[in-house]
Parts: sequence; structure tokens; C-alpha cells
Amino acid sequence: MDIEITQNIVLVTLGTVVFFMFITAKAFDSIADDINS
Repeated sequence: MDIEITQNIVLVTLGTVVFFMFITAKAFDSIADDINS
């Protein structure tokens, strides 16, 4: 397996994880707002 391909897979995986963490944080923020109001 080429090193460049492996690096691309790692970058895509990290990007996906960060993206989902961001979406989850947004969701928790709206849930917290619903509970507080």
C-alpha cells in the first residue's frame, strides 16, 4: 500500500470524525437550550 494513499485515508477519517463531533456538539447545544427554556 502506498504511503500517500494511507495518509489520504487517515486525513479523510480524521475529517469525518471532527465533522461528526461538530454536528453532535451542535445537537447537544440545541437539546440543552430546549431543556433550559
